[in-house]
Amino acid sequence: QVYHRLVERNPQWGEAWFRLGFVRFRQGDYRGSAHAFDRCLSLRAVWIEAAYNAGLARWRLGDLHAARRAFESVLESQPRFLEAMRALGAIAIAQADFRAALLFHRRLVELGDRHPAILANRAVLERLCPHPPAADP
Repeated sequence: QVYHRLVERNPQWGEAWFRLGFVRFRQGDYRGSAHAFDRCLSLRAVWIEAAYNAGLARWRLGDLHAARRAFESVLESQPRFLEAMRALGAIAIAQADFRAALLFHRRLVELGDRHPAILANRAVLERLCPHPPAADP
């Protein structure tokens, strides 16, 4: 309630919108969370954490296309943001876009992500895509 009151009193305060989005996300209010993160982003040209969290909220809402756009915007600003890349790989798998998923998983490994799930997914994706993709998704 504190952040809700803060944004009511000062709707131009991006930090309060960001915190409200985080609180709403933790409470399972993904629609409210996405709205708060969007509002935060509208007040500041680039706030990577807000864009990433808006993507997470949209993903939880089942809006994979909007989530994918949010995570892609994160990578446009910070190409080595591994969490966004992991999310994009998972979404690509969920959308049966295995070539794009393979590219994300290969890039994660190139950047040093050696998590067993990433390595296992990459191995499966390599078998699913006999002709490897040549460019970024």
